[in-house]
Amino acid sequence: MPFFKLSDSKPETLFGSLTKRLAAYGGGLMAVQVHLPAGSVAPEHRHPHEQITYVIHGRVSYRIGDETRELGEGDSTYIPGDTEHEVTALEDTLVVDVFSPQREDFLPAS
Repeated sequence: MPFFKLSDSKPETLFGSLTKRLAAYGGGLMAVQVHLPAGSVAPEHRHPHEQITYVIHGRVSYRIGDETRELGEGDSTYIPGDTEHEVTALEDTLVVDVFSPQREDFLPAS
């Protein structure tokens, strides 16, 4: 399927107060829109997938490995697979996460 409408994707809870919506997927890639309410945390975790995060709006504190940076609108990250990371929303924030390969746990049920 080459075209996706975000309105066709239902929000799902992630890490308690975060919500994710599957934006697009195919081949070895997946894009997920994530809303992080102010004060919410994606706790320390790791996964085998490479990940890029792009901040659409808002501000977060992002830790990748031993390095922490504050990111805002237009900023992005690259996270190698199996690298520990965590995110804290400093204000209401919207990001797009891109994963390679696709995260099977984020795919819709068949």
